[in-house]
Amino acid sequence: MFVYRPSKGMCWGHALRPKDTDWQVSKRRLDAFLNIYFDLVEERHIGSSVWRWKNSTLPNVAWPEDFLQPENQKWQDIDIGFMGERVSFIFGLKFPLSIHEPSSYEFLRRFGAGAPFKMSPKHFTVVVPVGKNGSLADRKPDAETIKKLNDVFLH
Repeated sequence: MFVYRPSKGMCWGHALRPKDTDWQVSKRRLDAFLNIYFDLVEERHIGSSVWRWKNSTLPNVAWPEDFLQPENQKWQDIDIGFMGERVSFIFGLKFPLSIHEPSSYEFLRRFGAGAPFKMSPKHFTVVVPVGKNGSLADRKPDAETIKKLNDVFLH
């Protein structure tokens, strides 16, 4: 599984593109994009909402087992903040895709090309089991995965 999480230095999120002086136009554009890939779970207020992937839009759903436990399904939620001309992914944008499947990278290419914000491969981590009990943690991708992500977003 991939997690897209910009650095803490980008705490205000990504600039929406194209830039629009009317925040309502930007919000409609962002919501239209999100509705292609996600179902709205909860609209907290104008600047905060919770979304969950539409499994039908993903080429190969690969949630870690822990995410599928009934008590942990909230981990599949994606908290999105909207601040006029910026969007942020509060706990990261989780992509439940296999890092080994070519279709995952094709999906990321299409998602990034259609996104109303510019994505960078340097903000991706992968979720891996660590330790004796196999707890999950985000880690920097290996060299092969980094190369594939660079091919997706930099070419």
